[in-house]
Parts: sequence; C-alpha cells; structure tokens
Amino acid sequence: MKDAHAIVVLPDGANGQVSDSAHRRWLSRGDVSLQNPETESLVTVLSLLGMRAPESGMAALRFWGQTGDRSNRWMAAADPIHLEARLRDLRIRSLAPDLIAPEEIRSVFEMLQEELGAGNRYSFTSNGVSGYLHSEQPLATASVSAVIADGHVPDRFPPSGGSRRLFHQLLGELQMLLHDNEVNLERQKAGLPVINSLWFWGGGIAPEPAERPMPDLYSANSLFNGFWSSCLARAEPFEDFAECLSRSPQGFVAVVSELPVQDGLHSLKKLFGSGQLRRLTLLFSDGLTISHGRFDRLRFWRREDPLLGGGESD
Repeated sequence: MKDAHAIVVLPDGANGQVSDSAHRRWLSRGDVSLQNPETESLVTVLSLLGMRAPESGMAALRFWGQTGDRSNRWMAAADPIHLEARLRDLRIRSLAPDLIAPEEIRSVFEMLQEELGAGNRYSFTSNGVSGYLHSEQPLATASVSAVIADGHVPDRFPPSGGSRRLFHQLLGELQMLLHDNEVNLERQKAGLPVINSLWFWGGGIAPEPAERPMPDLYSANSLFNGFWSSCLARAEPFEDFAECLSRSPQGFVAVVSELPVQDGLHSLKKLFGSGQLRRLTLLFSDGLTISHGRFDRLRFWRREDPLLGGGESD
C-alpha cells in the first residue's frame, strides 16, 4: 500500500454541498480547483491515467457495460429529455430516474420502433433505463450525455461524426410523434415534464477488446464498466472504500455517484489519515477537483477553500 492512489468520482461538492466543516477543512489541505463540468467523468479519469478517451463509440461502451455484450453495429445513445421552452431559447432537461418510469421509456421506444423502424434503416431499443438508436448510416451525435448537457441550449453541444442531415431529419420526425403520444398525455395530467425529444450522443462502434494496463475499477456506472471491459481489465461492484483498498492495495478507481458525499468523505478521510492511502484524487460531478498527496495532511494552517462554500482561502 506504499504508493496506493485512489481516484474517486463523487456527486456535487462545490458551493456548500459538503456540509461537514471538518470535511471541508480536510479537503482544503489538498489542491482544490474547479474544472470544466461539461465533460464526461470517464474522459477526465482517463486523462489522469495518462490515456486518451475514445473519439467515438461512447454509447456502445455504455451498452457493453449495461449488458455485458459488445455490439458490432453502429449505435448512439438516445436519452429521453424534456426541451424546456424559455423566453428566448430552449433548454435541455435530463429526466432523472425519479421523473421517468421504466415502462414509460419502453412504451416510447416501442412506439418509435413501430413508426420509424420499418425497413431496418433505424432501430430503436430500450432496456427501461436507457435508450439506443441503431442506424445503417451513422448520424451526427453530441459528444456528451443528457446529464452533462442538462440546463444548456442544445447548440452548446453540436452533433458531429456523421450525417447532420439525417440527424435533423430523424429528430424532427420523432419530435412530432412524441407530441401527442399517450405517455406524454398521461405525464401532462400528472404535472410531469413531457418527453418531447431524445438526446442522441456518443455515436459509434464499440472498440475491439484489447488488454491494457488499468487500475481496478469499482463502479455501477455503465460507461466506466464498458470501457474497462474493452480493456479486459478488472471491474467489480462498489461496496465500500476499505474493501476496495483491501482488494486493490496498489490503488483503484471508484465511481460512486449515488453515494452521499458525506458518507464517502468520512471513509476516505479515515483511510487517508491512517496512511493506507498515500494519494487521493476526488472528482465531483460539478467539476470540483481535489488532489491530496502524502504530506497534504500536514497543511493545518489552510483555511476552508471558498470553492467548497466555507471561509476564505489564503
């Protein structure tokens, strides 16, 4: 465990999200910065590992991570979204799991397959959690997921890597079909945001599996799991950080976006304080990044970093 390094992906942490002042003081002893949150966490983690992210095929990797199967067909992720009409523009609103039921996703994709999948030019599939588009001819797609694009105008993430004409044509057709769809009529009655579009992103073909040296991964994140599968690397479900370090004493990557920030920080602080972890890099989903080295624990004089929402820094 001499040089054990953990890279951990956590939920939002800036601007007071870390409510425990003791945790804020501890985190402020490291190098704190705010990075661009408009990048997939996988891309950031691979950069830290000195690796380049795939230029295409993110959707295929997510599918691989969800199903355990590598598809050799071109595919794009097709995330149900709500386009919110504002005074001057449209804003993307991703639909969290608590805002959309699996049966609604399945119903929408069954309708789209029936209406647009004839002739096998397009194929729409869904597992009730995520949706996918298969196409004979590659379409232009965005580079980031709807979660990353949430709150922005669609033009901020222009589609690329395929036919823009087919992209706009398909988008227009499916938006008309969604307008009076039964699922949306029921959602309107319930006061829920309607599914008035799909967010196509990550188009491409899954890479051929090839062994690459990777740290062990502990995650339920499908995109991470799919990339690790493509590298023939070890990936297991996350239990707790102590167990991760026990199984991977050389270090690991953990993606725990659903774990409450306070719980995760409590465990990591304990491992780092005991010397079991020598290096720790925390990547929060809002772009907050904190790196701790072996001597950072001695920086007692540091005040709470303002990025964390408490006090003033030196």
